Amino acid sequence: MSRNILLIGSIPLGTSRAVFDTVGATLDGLVRRIPDGENGERLDWVAWQSATFARIPFVDTVEPAAVGAGRATSARRLPHFRVRRGFPPTTVRFGSLGYVEAARRSFADFAAAKAAGMVPPDCRFQVGVATPLSVVGQFVDTEFQAAIEPSYERALVEEIDAIAAAVPGRQLAIQWNLATELCIVEGHRPVHFGKVMDGVLERLVRLCERIAAEAEVGLHFCYDDFLLNGFPMPDTLDRLVDLANGVLASAARPIAWVHLPVRHDVPAARYLAPLRRLTLPPETELYLGLLHPSDGVEGASHRIALARREVADFGIACACGFGRVSAEAVGTLLALHRQAADIG
Repeated sequence: MSRNILLIGSIPLGTSRAVFDTVGATLDGLVRRIPDGENGERLDWVAWQSATFARIPFVDTVEPAAVGAGRATSARRLPHFRVRRGFPPTTVRFGSLGYVEAARRSFADFAAAKAAGMVPPDCRFQVGVATPLSVVGQFVDTEFQAAIEPSYERALVEEIDAIAAAVPGRQLAIQWNLATELCIVEGHRPVHFGKVMDGVLERLVRLCERIAAEAEVGLHFCYDDFLLNGFPMPDTLDRLVDLANGVLASAARPIAWVHLPVRHDVPAARYLAPLRRLTLPPETELYLGLLHPSDGVEGASHRIALARREVADFGIACACGFGRVSAEAVGTLLALHRQAADIG
């Protein structure tokens, strides 16, 4: 029996309809949810959200402060913002964040692909959203984060509510993209609250519980923040399992799936061992991001065999989205997913 497949989000095929048609034809019902590919400005993780801060009249752009030893080797430097002197930070209000407009356009293509038989009838439309903690942590000077985070969260949950009003609940899946949370828990990023793990979990649970009851909600844990800032990467799944267990135990609604990234450059047996501590309720699917183009089917087969020693049932995925690959490479990556799904 083939394993289920999770596509994280970004798929650079130019249009959402191209994504739905290509995924539907290639993965043949093995995906329970399909993202729109996040093409255009959304292809680069949260970088596109910088415009929401730049549009606020009394916010200034500043040189980003150092964030740990890794910042000097950062692959890119996102703009940072602070409230202009003389304006209380609590007066900051956000306009459109862009999620609603994108979802409405893409869902029309999703519905058309379903009507044409390219997408299975029970497949859901997947919307990936970065958490307020991730976005504010990336763009806002530390001294202003405590005041601005609640305002951004209000704007974001209003957009999520609007998406839920535009997309039928039984066809909608919201994925919280968690790239900054692990860096915070590992001590690489300063935050404006104490009891760090408690603060992170409280925010994640609150966000999950805001999703409409008929919609699905899933968690995608990501290493992008480590990679982009040169932070030392975790060599086991310990902290990710702690975070996942915390949300699953505390949320007063079902979590449909949890995605955990799997490194290919460390001993896999040690890295995967914490999976034996993962406590999944029956309604929650586990997806392991163990597919890596660098070692293809052979590497995936090795990591699948080791993961089976720790957890009985799981689907497969890449460690992150396809945002940094070429359009020509998408077909090869999807084929890798299809091949790996049949590995026992």
